[in-house]
Amino acid sequence: MRVQQLRPMFVLMVAAVLAAPAAFAESEREKTERADRPAQGQEFTPRLQKASTIVGLNVQNAQNKDLGEIQEIVLDAGDSRIAYAVLAFGGVLGMGEDYFAIPWSAFQMKADGSAAILNIDEQTLKNSKGFNKDNWPDMGDPKWAQEAHRQYGQELYRDQEARRTEGTAPTPKEHFWVRKLSELVGLAVKNREEEALGEINEIVVDLHEGRVAYAILGVGGYLGMGEKEVAVPWSALDLKPRLEVAIIDADKKSLEKLAFDPDKLPDLADRTYSSRLHEQFEQEPYWEVFGYVIHKKQGAASDAAWDRDSEYNRNFDLSKVQVIKGTVQGVETFTPQAQASKGTQFTVKTDTDTVTVQAGPESFMRGKDLKLKFGDTVTVTGSRTEIGGQNVLIASQITSGDKTVILRDAKGAPQWEASGLDQDRKKPQD
Repeated sequence: MRVQQLRPMFVLMVAAVLAAPAAFAESEREKTERADRPAQGQEFTPRLQKASTIVGLNVQNAQNKDLGEIQEIVLDAGDSRIAYAVLAFGGVLGMGEDYFAIPWSAFQMKADGSAAILNIDEQTLKNSKGFNKDNWPDMGDPKWAQEAHRQYGQELYRDQEARRTEGTAPTPKEHFWVRKLSELVGLAVKNREEEALGEINEIVVDLHEGRVAYAILGVGGYLGMGEKEVAVPWSALDLKPRLEVAIIDADKKSLEKLAFDPDKLPDLADRTYSSRLHEQFEQEPYWEVFGYVIHKKQGAASDAAWDRDSEYNRNFDLSKVQVIKGTVQGVETFTPQAQASKGTQFTVKTDTDTVTVQAGPESFMRGKDLKLKFGDTVTVTGSRTEIGGQNVLIASQITSGDKTVILRDAKGAPQWEASGLDQDRKKPQD
């Protein structure tokens, strides 16, 4: 799958920073950063988006004057960051255009998502130093990068990061490893045993920091038919620029267990799902590596659906309790009813069928520290029932390895009430 095929899939939102003289721009940039994201370590909400959608997007200035179209996205793959959007400006019908590598931080998105806004007048752009589409500059050269950022009143992102973490620091002298998005999409993926696993179909970024968060791999299929996709943490890939290949510690079987249909991308912003995904590849969650945590919405979800006498819990029937044993095929979240807080569920493949097991509230399960992974062998006791037309097993006990979690007592009463699911909400009287 190529970038040109991916253009219309989503609209990519970019961080807003006004281009201005250097001293003023830095002050305004810092104000924007403080407004857009909390300080390091505070709660944070991700904004994940497919990177390819910016390609082909129209660019306008603040006066709604068309400046051209974004032709390419350039990633600093070594620093897991978006570095530049390349603007095609001038010319007629695509002929005679000049290309300009604009720092990512200089753009903002129009309210309706129809264009990217670059706060620069047309004459200034004409006077800027561009390049020919057939003769790209060495964007990995630190001196070139410094000049490109200075030209648009932006601070080099690596200098900015160094200033945040270590105080004032000089620009690194080592060569940056930058790659066009179009060069990364389609890149072969292998494991360390040289087994071909697939290729990179897409890259997902977190727009709050302009960071690369995930790669979407295309796996399986034949001659483009029946291909599945897998989301993997970007940090799990070891990119080899000289070999033009990405290495991952996985095999076909483990990736197939994580696969989904191309039009059914999981909610990568869901903290439970993404945490488990990182665990599969033994990676630290990207929000911790980048120095922020995901914000948990307050007040929007209710725990009432988990009460002992709730409609959901009335589905647990002691006369239908059974024991199943098998291997975990997938772990995800669910909600017992609209506006309810999330619960944990997983699928188990037994000798005879595949069963959806609904455990308990996500917060309760997290406190029990039972980290189920794809392929784990589990024994589950629970009540078979049908909810919303789906056959499920509402679990009362889960055993995996030497760890057993009791979710309900012998009468089917949920254990999370005894542990205090919500200390701020008055429990109903028995």
